[in-house]
Amino acid sequence: MSGFGLWLAARAAGLLLLTEAAAAWLLAGDSTFSEAVLARALFTLFLATVLQPQPAHAGATAIPLLLLWSLLSGASLALGLLWLAGFSHYNHRLLPLAGGTALLVFLFACLRWSLAMRCKDRRIASQATLATLILSLTLPLWSAPLAVLNGASKAFVDSIVALCPLSYLAALAEVDYLRSDWMYQYAPYGSLRFDYPAPAVSTLLILLLATIFIMYANVRRAGPRTGQLPAIASPLLEMKP
Repeated sequence: MSGFGLWLAARAAGLLLLTEAAAAWLLAGDSTFSEAVLARALFTLFLATVLQPQPAHAGATAIPLLLLWSLLSGASLALGLLWLAGFSHYNHRLLPLAGGTALLVFLFACLRWSLAMRCKDRRIASQATLATLILSLTLPLWSAPLAVLNGASKAFVDSIVALCPLSYLAALAEVDYLRSDWMYQYAPYGSLRFDYPAPAVSTLLILLLATIFIMYANVRRAGPRTGQLPAIASPLLEMKP
């Protein structure tokens, strides 16, 4: 178990290095501190979902493994953010943002695990989860025409904003990303009335969704159950004993 713990910690260290590499490559040189913080949370969420080890067996033992990876993902982000901010200049937004990122990692880990349990195919579950993550993260962009058509309805625009995981992270980081310079150029939200979701409410909804996914994964199906998934996914996405 100690060897497995070291392997998982090394995976989390790799997540931190990949996050910093993505930030160095994708962020503009004139990015503000708030933009850099939110971008790192976004990169961590995406990369942690890609790198998340999959439990090989069904049952309650899978939950601690998913939870441990989520906590390690949040810890790697916290370390990167503290390094960015300077350990002597702690910002109160950093640790709540790391915790919210870990919670989202856990949500999508539960989604992928539940799909794998029901479909008996890790590859399909991984692809479906990544597609869901990408679609939800880009929701404010591809739904912008609908937001304009229903611009008079603040509740409709609020729903679009709230369904995007990045909005939850932005609320925790206190960053108004939908009114940033880039969004002013490519999206209409700067001229629309909307509010970001309350972090407390979003946290409860995320926990509720994660619980639903866990329950869905453990619902008994007709026919025999082997309790183990066929090993057809890439070794990068599998949990090794």
